[in-house]
Amino acid sequence: MKAVEIDTKKSELTRVPEAERTFFLLIGHLANELNVLNKLLFFCSQFETSEGWERRASTAQALVVGKILAGKLSEGWELLQRSFFSSKLSQLFEPLLAPEAKEALGHLKRYFGKENLIRNVRNRFSFHYSVEDVRGVFDQMPDTDEWQMCLADSNGNSLYYSSELVVNYALLDAIAPGTPQQAMEKLLEETTKVTGWFIALINGCMVVFAERHLLDSDGKLEMRPVAIADVPSKDDVRIPYFIA
Repeated sequence: MKAVEIDTKKSELTRVPEAERTFFLLIGHLANELNVLNKLLFFCSQFETSEGWERRASTAQALVVGKILAGKLSEGWELLQRSFFSSKLSQLFEPLLAPEAKEALGHLKRYFGKENLIRNVRNRFSFHYSVEDVRGVFDQMPDTDEWQMCLADSNGNSLYYSSELVVNYALLDAIAPGTPQQAMEKLLEETTKVTGWFIALINGCMVVFAERHLLDSDGKLEMRPVAIADVPSKDDVRIPYFIA
């Protein structure tokens, strides 16, 4: 793969107004978190087994990552509320954004301007343990489901699947009642889509910031090539639950 490195010296950042510098640092951190979680969700979702403990564990693992990603996306919007809109930086940055970044910002405004899946998952499942949701779905679930636990000699390989069965039933039922497969697909689709909007907006803001503060005396941005070898194809990466 090809990449470049760009210097962002502390001495240069010190001269940037505090609100703009803090915004720059936080949206970069948000982009890093979203990139990591989005890749993890993709890798954890790439399991081929259709039965047994491998399937149960892989499904549980993917939903753990999916819930965290949804929570971070919701928090990303709150970050924009505080550091972009309330700080008035939006008035400075928006006119300078590239068309793709402006379009992404419009999508985010419309998505978070109404009730949505991501905020619902964040409030009830990502960063909170909903006693009410677990109580509410328990009686609805059939006794024929896979009410089991797998206890291994390594704690990291143990899985209290009955817990995941109930909590994930509540999660998926909150997304698309009565259709768990459709709910799972909707969770993956919306987290992927909203992640893409955030990354497009953040990339656009980074360009604006660089043009305002990181150009050299000739008005150019110094970039040096970086070689990163032995990068696997994304389609070849799997993250198993069980490890030796």
